[in-house]
Amino acid sequence: MGKAVDSKRPVAPEGFERGSIVHAPVDGQADGRETWEGEVKRGLFWAAFGGMIAFAAPNIGSVIAAYGICLACFEREGSLLWKALLACLGAGALTAALVDLTQVPLVILTCVATIAVALLVMRNKATSGCLCALALALAAATGGVEALYAWIGGTTLPQAITDLLTVSGEMLSKGANISAQVGVDRAVALARTYWPMAYLSGAAVRVALALFGARLALRKRGVVFEKSALMEFDAPLWVCAAFVVGMAASMSAPLFPEWSYWIKFFGENVLAAARIALSIQGIAVGLWYARQRGVGPFMRGMLVALMVWIEVSFVVMSVLGLVDALLANFRSLERRRWGFATRSHE
Repeated sequence: MGKAVDSKRPVAPEGFERGSIVHAPVDGQADGRETWEGEVKRGLFWAAFGGMIAFAAPNIGSVIAAYGICLACFEREGSLLWKALLACLGAGALTAALVDLTQVPLVILTCVATIAVALLVMRNKATSGCLCALALALAAATGGVEALYAWIGGTTLPQAITDLLTVSGEMLSKGANISAQVGVDRAVALARTYWPMAYLSGAAVRVALALFGARLALRKRGVVFEKSALMEFDAPLWVCAAFVVGMAASMSAPLFPEWSYWIKFFGENVLAAARIALSIQGIAVGLWYARQRGVGPFMRGMLVALMVWIEVSFVVMSVLGLVDALLANFRSLERRRWGFATRSHE
């Protein structure tokens, strides 16, 4: 019999054969595959949990669900994506159905919008135009559902909101002094004019929070974002067109006495919505300049508060946003305007 030869090679640990691949430990896990599977499980759990609480807290649910979907599915789409989407939608619809059937459509709309944001972020297509359009669609769909419920109840959505505001105003005015009553009357009058903005602002907040949750998950997966989402905001041209149309409708309403109220109502709401988007763009320009000058995060936060006050008082930031969107391109963003690509100074 031949004598055994010592190859001087280290002996493989028990359970491993020659040629097997061992994943590098990540985050203290013993095995890379365990980390991968754990991440997927955690992502699916958060997707389902976010959908589940969307009934009671839609804003928080949007953050959590978008975080979970992106954590589980980023660069791992396919069957995992369908599992995450079904987990979010199924949990949301089931919870709403068990508590209040009338809330099922609204919860489904929140979940669908959250899923859309997560998909846009994972596929690097979360442009400002897409997010603005998504917020507008969510607001319109939510208003449509509530208008349907109002019609089933034998009224209309505007009438139902007007009645609610009237009752609320009367309750708040009881026992109040004259100055308080005047304040309540002004608030009710503003709410009667701008109640559609409640739907739009609510939808915009959910989309923004879903964007935050999705980007948070991608950061956990190792993606580095050079700028904040706010600093990258770039309103699409149709927002600028809406600003002009809203202003024109508001100013021309007295020329049409029979339709004056509705023309003014339409114009002021369109103008307010476009103004919000353009003021965000103006604030983004201000933040970009502050960062270029080396201003720290705390002072940039204070600057945002100052710019919001300036916008409310003097409409300066929305005008700055309009100029940046149409002409100046202060931040040198790559964009397509008037049929050709534009890029401002470097």
